Amino acid sequence: MTRKLTEGLAAALTAAAGLGLIFMMGMVVADVVLRAVNTGWRIPGMVDYVEFSLAWLIFLAIPVAILKGQMIAVDLVDMVLPGRTLVRLGHLAMLAICAAVLWQAIPPALAVREWGERTMDLGWPKFNFFVAVWAGMGLSVLAATLALVQDAGRRG
Repeated sequence: MTRKLTEGLAAALTAAAGLGLIFMMGMVVADVVLRAVNTGWRIPGMVDYVEFSLAWLIFLAIPVAILKGQMIAVDLVDMVLPGRTLVRLGHLAMLAICAAVLWQAIPPALAVREWGERTMDLGWPKFNFFVAVWAGMGLSVLAATLALVQDAGRRG
């Protein structure tokens, strides 16, 4: 059950992150081609488009890496602790770090919302960028929890 949920969630998040990447690359290519055809042609707000889609791409890719077990690991204590214990500690650390990032993203987002900050080009509310952070870190907490549950089912 947990394995199917993990694989399905990873596939859905990979597709969503891929859409963000395709959108970002398509916009950049279109802007470059338009400027090559006529120097006066440009897509207004390119920085905002790229920044917004990059935020979603990055923060959706983090839980995918956790769900697929493809995080970068540096074994500093692998000689002291058995393998499964080290993996479980890693998952607990991931859970704690992602939860802390999620929690620490709340005050700046509320400050941005209170001050009504907007992007320079399109005037989008900067608060919307924090939605990507919250979604990604919330999904990362879920992914780390699923990884712990899945690992608890293994022996060793």
